[in-house]
Amino acid sequence: MKLDKSCCFFNADIGKSGNTANWTTALNQQGGNFSFNDEAKRKFYENIQQYYLPVDEGRDLYRAADTRTGPEILGVAVLKEVYCRELKLSSLIVAIIKDIRGSHIGRIRLKINHDFTYKSENNQMVYDQIQNLFGADACWFLDEIYFEQNRLVLSPCLVSEGQKAYPNSSIKSMHWNSLTGDHSKVKQAFSKYLINDVRRIK
Repeated sequence: MKLDKSCCFFNADIGKSGNTANWTTALNQQGGNFSFNDEAKRKFYENIQQYYLPVDEGRDLYRAADTRTGPEILGVAVLKEVYCRELKLSSLIVAIIKDIRGSHIGRIRLKINHDFTYKSENNQMVYDQIQNLFGADACWFLDEIYFEQNRLVLSPCLVSEGQKAYPNSSIKSMHWNSLTGDHSKVKQAFSKYLINDVRRIK
């Protein structure tokens, strides 16, 4: 399942804003459980439900997932069999929430905040392990997350061996989409970028 490029990344300098990940990817647009237009996201949503913690056991995590006004917390899972390539990682904590206010009522979103903590583990430990694979200063983003039998597989994409700077998020999106072969998104981002430039000229 593809993650939004702004969901999880490190060591990217992006103009005046957008320098930090938002830890979130939409699984659908709106309308609840039956509005998935991406089969990989639908399967992920169905699979992760078996790992939800009971509310009493994960009370602090459920509270931590409530980071935006109005979401309904559908579940919080602690995945213990987490891999990047053949490297076993620390447990990853995933929250699934649903928007109940605003313009996207019914939209279901995944959250993998770096500061989600359960017992002695937190998500930053996972991201640090991936960082160590690439090098302390490397720029990278988490491109995919998916289940492979009973394993949760994380697929990161290395951008550069050192910190990478971009003038704005549009240029970043074009570059990162090109690295993962998503040329349709590159064209879309490039078109928006050109339109904005034309408007500035006017």
